[in-house]
Amino acid sequence: MKVRIPGRIVSAWKNALPSRKGSLPSSECSLRSGRSPLLSQKVSIPPENDSFPSGREFLLSIKDSLPSSEASPRSRRSSLPSINLSLPPDKIFPPGGRGFIPGQEGFIRGWKCLLPALLITAAAGLGLLWGVQPSTPGRPPGAAPIVSDDDSGEIARALRRWYAEGTAAGNRGDYYDNRDRGHSRLDLARYPQLTAVTYTEAERKRNADYALQSRILPQVVIGNSSTSAAPEAGGSLPRHYYAQPRGLEFLFAQYSRNNLYVYPEHRDHDPGHNGPGGDGPDGRARTGYGDLFPTNTPYLIISQGSSGSDQPFLRAIASTLAAFRPEVKRKLIDAGMLMPTVQMLLRTTSKRLQASGDYLTGRAHPTVFRGSDLDPRAMVEAAHRITLSSLPPIALIRVEREERARSGIDYFEPGRTEVLGDTPAVIARVFRGSARERRIIVSAAESRDLNGKPLRFFWSVLRGDPAAIGIRYLNEERSRAEITVPFHDRFALPFDPELETNRVDIGVFVHNGDWYSPPAFVTFTMLDNEARTYLGDGRLVDIGYGAGSTRLSVADWEKFLAVLEARDSLPARLLEGHLGAAADRLRSLAPEYRAARAAVLRATERKSAIEAAGKGGGKTDRKALAAAREELAKAQKTERAILERRERDLPAGAAAAAAQALHRLVGDPDLYSGNTVAFARLEAAAGKEAQAALAEVREALVRSGLAEESAGRFRLTRLRKQGREEAELHTRFGLSMIERLNAALLGHLLFPGVVKAEWRPNYVDPRIASSTDWRDVYLYAPDGSRAGWRRFSPDGIREFHADGWLVRERDGQGRCIRAQAVRYEVKNQGKAGRTIRMVPTSEFRTYSYKSPDDWKGSAKK
Repeated sequence: MKVRIPGRIVSAWKNALPSRKGSLPSSECSLRSGRSPLLSQKVSIPPENDSFPSGREFLLSIKDSLPSSEASPRSRRSSLPSINLSLPPDKIFPPGGRGFIPGQEGFIRGWKCLLPALLITAAAGLGLLWGVQPSTPGRPPGAAPIVSDDDSGEIARALRRWYAEGTAAGNRGDYYDNRDRGHSRLDLARYPQLTAVTYTEAERKRNADYALQSRILPQVVIGNSSTSAAPEAGGSLPRHYYAQPRGLEFLFAQYSRNNLYVYPEHRDHDPGHNGPGGDGPDGRARTGYGDLFPTNTPYLIISQGSSGSDQPFLRAIASTLAAFRPEVKRKLIDAGMLMPTVQMLLRTTSKRLQASGDYLTGRAHPTVFRGSDLDPRAMVEAAHRITLSSLPPIALIRVEREERARSGIDYFEPGRTEVLGDTPAVIARVFRGSARERRIIVSAAESRDLNGKPLRFFWSVLRGDPAAIGIRYLNEERSRAEITVPFHDRFALPFDPELETNRVDIGVFVHNGDWYSPPAFVTFTMLDNEARTYLGDGRLVDIGYGAGSTRLSVADWEKFLAVLEARDSLPARLLEGHLGAAADRLRSLAPEYRAARAAVLRATERKSAIEAAGKGGGKTDRKALAAAREELAKAQKTERAILERRERDLPAGAAAAAAQALHRLVGDPDLYSGNTVAFARLEAAAGKEAQAALAEVREALVRSGLAEESAGRFRLTRLRKQGREEAELHTRFGLSMIERLNAALLGHLLFPGVVKAEWRPNYVDPRIASSTDWRDVYLYAPDGSRAGWRRFSPDGIREFHADGWLVRERDGQGRCIRAQAVRYEVKNQGKAGRTIRMVPTSEFRTYSYKSPDDWKGSAKK
């Protein structure tokens, strides 16, 4: 509905709400049912029906880029369902309340405005109030206790005392939305004043109650859903929101309208790379993908783990909401600042913080939170300390100016830009363009304090190389800054060294003298399937698309130790070269390990025999089976202890020593070149499968311009810096492909059946980037300016002008004089995902040059 706000109300709001610039939002805006936050900044709410796509709609929108969903092994509910958006408003809450259905009643359309809550309060007296607070029929005010009578904990005692004093608001008017059908449900008996959002049977049949929430509810709502798809089939619910601009816009609307949801990361944030199948340097299995989230936000909470990992957060938030002083909670609700304040409290009280300044570091603002880092008591006490005169502020950011990468020249992803999202607390970018750095000017000048207190501004590198990332302040108060972010290779997090990421986070904060704000984020995610090499002067050497990584693990420890005992063999010599003194100690462990392994095999046979007797029609001896299982577990523990035992020559244990040696071996760029004759003999004696695997890898190296093969001789090549023959180098992509060759050598020739070694393309969410399989080597004019690039692809070698046109003719100096336009298309390859292909067009142009020193030239059709 369209509402004209009377001038006297606007004047009243202006007097009540201080503005850093004295500006007011428009007095005319489109409204929908729901509370509006205290923000004068223009805000984008999702277009069309202003809701986020339902689970089924979302999967349909990406069906061309994702393989079929598969059941998640750590969650009983893994597929994303349909959420019907036509649910009548009176069906979301129990009778007596109203719900908000985007598209049926008004919200805020486009970037028009979000109406401050004081305006809502004034409008209520004129009959303009839309989000009626739900009530529970038949329950007189104050009848339910603030916490269960059975709860004798410290937090419960404090809440009871404050509530009796009238200084705690309690949970009346707060709602809980469970969206996994009780799979991980908050125990409402502990919070008698908290009301459950209910759904009818018809709604449940339409999956309106399940998985990600696609509507904004008009009340104070906390919710959760312990559901997920497998990482390569869409992943966790937060990743669905984060992977597209509409998702981030919707989440901001939730955040600023008093809705806060908790979702597990499931398998989107675990140590590893590309999923199960390899060991880390410590010899322990790495089964995860690293951090798969393309941005970071304060809009929801992601819990580390799977089903049930959300529960500690729900309990802490429910208690925190109850602990606010009544007048403070009302003010925060009306201002749309309740959930930002909860996020600030959760982060400032985290057990991860070790010093007073840690709130401005990555310790306080991880992508995913561990339940063990929560301090619910500190959250509750901090919430109760907030008074009307000491309300926390909020940091609001917007882009003033940034460099724009050009499709078809700087990157080749049709239909996409580098913008992942622009919302008032998150600016998210995908690093697509080929330039080494990104520059973006960001303003936080529209940040707000509800009491009009002066603000101090803080900008901090939360994730990434602080020595390489630049933050240059553009005014004295530091409310504006130019941020420079160079391309980052995948790196380990300093506070979680086993976890790797491809994302840089910059945090923006304000402080009003009493409290810090929750963070606002500027994030850049780099695409893990691109391997780039830049020179020290910033010039790009090459980009290899379809980059991958090698995964290694010992498949058979008995055979591995036997290889080491064969001292004169090539595999033993190569291993010993990377093991050093640890080699002799590993050899001495062989008899002890064989005895332990034999005990494991005997226990396994005994357990299998008892189980087989029961399956054959006889009665299973449960006591004997339990004893056999216990014996097997004990034998396996003894076996593993031998591999993990730390000794003088094995300071990290045998498994770690072997893993480190294998990683060094597979990363050795001279492994093949230094042993070509020996490898030729091993390959000749190998089976057809091994020979075919090696031939495939050699072909890929030749196709990428990283090797030459002629007259049956295969030779690795290197790039040379122009004019400096001595400056030969392997690029990042070249080293990645050499690792691919080395993995084949280790797995098929050196340690067949002993070491599992495989190379796998790095996984990138297809909603963020499509895949391709070419390599671009960049060319430069004598003056150092970029002249174009040479592309190595399965279709052959082609060269491109710096304008992105395909070179068809050159002059005597090698300059392009005739070129053909190309376009890029995305093609669905089924389970292989979406791939990019280049298509020449019928359009041509010619280039002319003013002098021999002119390499840029001028073009005409």
